[in-house]
Amino acid sequence: MIDVLRELLRLGEEEARLSQRMEPYRARLDTFARATKDARGRSESAASELVLKNKELRSLEGDLRVIEEKMKTEKKKLDAVASLKAAQALEHEIDALKKKAGDLEDRILELMEIVERIECDRKSSEEELKTAEAEENSLRSEITACEAEVTAKKAAVAAQMDSAAANLPPEFLKKWNALRSAKVTHPVTYVDAEACVRCRSELKPNSQSKLHAGQAVICDQCKRILVPA
Repeated sequence: MIDVLRELLRLGEEEARLSQRMEPYRARLDTFARATKDARGRSESAASELVLKNKELRSLEGDLRVIEEKMKTEKKKLDAVASLKAAQALEHEIDALKKKAGDLEDRILELMEIVERIECDRKSSEEELKTAEAEENSLRSEITACEAEVTAKKAAVAAQMDSAAANLPPEFLKKWNALRSAKVTHPVTYVDAEACVRCRSELKPNSQSKLHAGQAVICDQCKRILVPA
């Protein structure tokens, strides 16, 4: 029976190694997914800001056209006015409109530079997003292939376990099946320094004596099957 349990222990360790193969992939996928999320956030933020700045730019350009039309109208009035007082009032109004137009032009030029910068940021973010998505999708494909391979190998290991476990005495077979149903990792394990290597619980003297005699025992703490080292 000890040989059967040692074989089950070996297979259990192989099963655990197969399960651990996916851990590095998951860590890398988390990193890639965060990079994709960050790039998408920057791209969407730049696009939203671009919409707002373009809207403001169009509004200012509209205001400037209105002022320029009003200046033309006021200049025509100035050409036709006969009163000095009225002429001075019109000139004052035209000067005020010129000041407003100048301020608007300055703001429009400033906005145009901002829009150009945001557009560059948006394009850069979109390129980063494309790269991040491509890397993430490539890794997901790699993970899918690896998962298929691991699943197939774990199925083969499980079949070998079932075949080996069929040779256990009823008492240990029942215990083995219970541990497997509970998805306990390393259901069969060793003892080190008179303690279970998985839960580190010290064995009772009676269990220690059985192990020294080459027999298998059950851990009182984690209920795993223990075999002599």
